[in-house]
Amino acid sequence: MSPRALLRRVSAVALCAAMHPAAAEICYSDAQGFDASTPPTNSTPFTCPRAGRATLPQLAQAGWTLVRLSPLVVSDGQGGSRISQQLVLKAGIRLYANGFESN
Repeated sequence: MSPRALLRRVSAVALCAAMHPAAAEICYSDAQGFDASTPPTNSTPFTCPRAGRATLPQLAQAGWTLVRLSPLVVSDGQGGSRISQQLVLKAGIRLYANGFESN
């Protein structure tokens, strides 16, 4: 590949990356008391800034990829604590055969 062709290809990939920055979300389940807390299931709803309120299967179907699921202790505002589940998601990136991404 000639240096000029390589430069065009690198420029095109850089332009695509600038036009479609990586997207990530931090989502939370509803907080529960420690005595009532249960592990999350496929029907547990999570609230996300851009993805809205959805279950993990719905988020996956919308193209989001799970990076991490972890419990989080939150204040109940009255001196007590509750537990919530925190999801860290990233937007799925689909690549065409030519190496360009599609969102």
